[in-house]
Amino acid sequence: MSGTFEMVYVPSICQSNALLAASDPECNRDTMASLYADCIIADKQGQLREVDFKKINEAITARWPKGLLYIKKMAWRRISRGQSS
Repeated sequence: MSGTFEMVYVPSICQSNALLAASDPECNRDTMASLYADCIIADKQGQLREVDFKKINEAITARWPKGLLYIKKMAWRRISRGQSS
């Protein structure tokens, strides 16, 4: 996957969006944090049966070996400010 992508919030596909974005070379950590925030929100609201955070975390660490903590921190910051994608 390469090129520009547009983020659209659809709770049922937030996990797929996060996994695809983690493999996209044009995705940065801040964009990933927004997508991670979407997954947290969808999971908390019960909009998905279960978000596989282990799988998402593995995709993130494969792309950014030291970026998971930053992405989680920024995701929670976005949620607390009401700024998910």
